[in-house]
Amino acid sequence: MRLGLLICWPVILPAIVTAQQMIPGAEIPLTPPGYKMLRFDEDYSYLTNQANRTDLVDPVKYIPLRQEHPLWYLTIGGELRERYEGHYDPNFGIGGKGSDSYLLQRITLLTDVHLGERLRFFAEGISGVIEGESQPAPHVQDDPIDLQFAFVDVVPWLKDDERLTLRVGRFGMSFGAGRLVATRAAPNIPFRFDGFEALYSRPGWNVTAFLTQPVKDSGHIDSEDHSTTFWGIYATHYFDAPRTLGLDLYYLGIHREDGKYASGIADEHRHTLLGSGANAPGGQLWRRIDPRMERCDKCRLYLGHDVES
Repeated sequence: MRLGLLICWPVILPAIVTAQQMIPGAEIPLTPPGYKMLRFDEDYSYLTNQANRTDLVDPVKYIPLRQEHPLWYLTIGGELRERYEGHYDPNFGIGGKGSDSYLLQRITLLTDVHLGERLRFFAEGISGVIEGESQPAPHVQDDPIDLQFAFVDVVPWLKDDERLTLRVGRFGMSFGAGRLVATRAAPNIPFRFDGFEALYSRPGWNVTAFLTQPVKDSGHIDSEDHSTTFWGIYATHYFDAPRTLGLDLYYLGIHREDGKYASGIADEHRHTLLGSGANAPGGQLWRRIDPRMERCDKCRLYLGHDVES
């Protein structure tokens, strides 16, 4: 009899464990989300549940500030990127430019403070240096210390499935496939903007409106470029719950003082209307075609002339 129980135990034990996992209300840890290109888009509020704290660095992703209010917490993060680049016989050897190779290093440190669901402070510093280059490096590759992002979020409208966030400060933006507005992640110093942003979300919709000025690439901590103003609205509607298929509609406007072109120098105004399919990787449509087909209608006022394309 005892021998029979010992033989059956390896079969019974997995069944007991499986049954416990199927009990309604049992705590099942969530799969940790991946890191994002814009680190401030990451949400670690799921770590308020101790069952989800399974990652080695979860203690710095979620540092509680008030025990009785789990959504008061601090996140600390950073990045170290070492990258080697080599250019040999550029422009097919025409022009006499020799080969060049160098090492790029990027270091970032960030703090993210959440004071409940309606108030947030985010700051990220950055250092980007280059070593071994034969030509003077541009500021986007050589900036020993700078302020990458620093902003405040206020949430005046919040429901279970609806949210409006107002953001002011320095932040990054990346829309759609990144053909027009992206982070410029390849160089040491990504692109950033100073200004205002309103972010609205509800089931099936994400909408972003913004009014900004790009930050100068000067090689040191600096302010925005006052000669350029960039504004717009970007809306995405998803047709399915997993958000694998949708439609992007957006308007972008830019004003640049003393724009330089072959025909002269003058104020430049651009207005762009676009529409494109939005399909996340892994969707069925994605495996067959690229749905991000865009149509652009632009109107530019330059040296007293309107140009359409």
